[in-house]
Amino acid sequence: MKKILILLYLSISFPLLLCAQAKHDYIWPLGYGAIKIWNGFAEGGTLIDFKSSPPQITLNDFVIDYPFASIADKDGNLVAFTDGCRISNRNKDLMLNGDSLNPGEVYNVYCNLPYFYPVIQPCIFLSKPGSDSRYYLFHLRSDDHYRNPMNLLYTEIDASGDNGNGAVISKNKSLLSDSIYLGQYVTATRHANGRDWWVVVTRRFHSEIHVTLVTPDTVRYMGMQDVGFTEVDGGYCCNQTRFTPDGSRFFRNHPGGMLILDFDRCGGTFSNPLYWDYHTMPTGSGGVAISHDNRFLYLCAGDTIQQYDLRAPDVLASKEIVAEYDGFMSPEVTYFFHAALAPDGKIYILTTTNNDILHVIHSPTKKGLACKVEQHGIKLPARGSFFEPNFPNYRLGPLDGSSCDTLGIDNLPIAHFRYDGVDTLSPQQIEFTDLSYYEPATWHWDFGDGTTSQDTSPVHFFSAPGTYTVCLTVCNANACDTVCQNVEIEAVSIVTLEGEGGQVLLWPNPARETLHLQGEKDIERVCIIDATGKEVLLHTVVGTTSQVSIDIRQLPSGLYYLNIQAKDKVWSGKFVKM
Repeated sequence: MKKILILLYLSISFPLLLCAQAKHDYIWPLGYGAIKIWNGFAEGGTLIDFKSSPPQITLNDFVIDYPFASIADKDGNLVAFTDGCRISNRNKDLMLNGDSLNPGEVYNVYCNLPYFYPVIQPCIFLSKPGSDSRYYLFHLRSDDHYRNPMNLLYTEIDASGDNGNGAVISKNKSLLSDSIYLGQYVTATRHANGRDWWVVVTRRFHSEIHVTLVTPDTVRYMGMQDVGFTEVDGGYCCNQTRFTPDGSRFFRNHPGGMLILDFDRCGGTFSNPLYWDYHTMPTGSGGVAISHDNRFLYLCAGDTIQQYDLRAPDVLASKEIVAEYDGFMSPEVTYFFHAALAPDGKIYILTTTNNDILHVIHSPTKKGLACKVEQHGIKLPARGSFFEPNFPNYRLGPLDGSSCDTLGIDNLPIAHFRYDGVDTLSPQQIEFTDLSYYEPATWHWDFGDGTTSQDTSPVHFFSAPGTYTVCLTVCNANACDTVCQNVEIEAVSIVTLEGEGGQVLLWPNPARETLHLQGEKDIERVCIIDATGKEVLLHTVVGTTSQVSIDIRQLPSGLYYLNIQAKDKVWSGKFVKM
């Protein structure tokens, strides 16, 4: 239905202290190490690259299992990733001096195996303030499996080292040692000056949070803050901590409950604790993610995805169930688990077991079911891991007008957007999602057909097929920026297939990316066969639906035949893949 032909960034002028592109989170490594087949399913490393739309997903050999964190350069090219035991470079090989992270008993037990360091959300990469080639890795170390104490360490890498493959130049520097437990998670957000970082680690069964400040010259532990609330025990595993994208609120999700705090990016202080005790409320723990407009909190609670409106007077009372597990297995149960907001504005959700799918929330800024949860919406080339890479918001600038907005860094907006079809039956109606950053205040859309809009994320109907150059201009008091994409609106040919159970509509034909089917009966299975008679794709429908969409991007161009089954009814037909 769509094709991105060109992506132009225009009129960007940026201070050296604030990275213009800031695509440090554009590469997501998932899964296991070496490629192999196990019980009929592929295992191996998967890379998701968000520089293209939709993101490019490829199968890779990794030297590590279970990547916990990764970092790309400002243009979105992979620099490094880690499993907590070692660091891999951009070639997926062991980085120079990248071995022996977190030395000790736990390292000796786990890291000499094809396994990972047994701590949840234990690592995060940060760009070193004031540098385009240096990065810090903050990582948690446990001394004796599930016991105390635990250290927060940091390691520095130089992306230009080892002939551009990257090199570790210092490692395992200790920031703190404390009686904190295995399930403590490390996360970070940008300082209000737009350059530095705050790194935080919460204490388990205590009311304090550890805070570290990262500047161009120092990595300085700032001590503990007592937030006045001790969490309720619920076990040690296996949830997430998050800041909102704007860094104003902090969420500590734990099997016992959810701790929510306001955060002052200028002073690095927490306030206004709110606690949801999962022992006394009808919810559950799991992954947590926040929409890119900072409004909606998504809690992945095993068999449900729950949405909470952070702007509601009573956040807890705003709860809506936006998805319930549909029973799909691939190859095991695909309950909702860890979640992460991606650069394309969507939220991607892993499962509680090692499967080869991702769930997707397509429109997380919309309330209720309009957020469009698509269960098992992404098919991975291999079984994945339990964990997604841990990222801060790298595209967060200074807090303009705050007491520590003192470095002369301005929020110069960067225009960015994606587009999607609204309805398969109306392919000429396109939804545009604004993904601009660095504090845009106004939006101007030129759809290339003589019409415009000032909405933030408009829906637009193109009256005729063709290629339209759509441009978005965003402005604030400091500057404006424009980005353009060519949007191709294709003519749709609908073919009617006749069979025992009435008609099935098939469109488009020819098709490029997605094939749509609409039947008079609920469709159960679609088999696609190539011109030689070989079955090349089998699509099984979970639940009951009369409308099916099938991703055919992996099929070579050519003529294909269809067998469509709905209970005891069968249809057949053919289509052309372009």
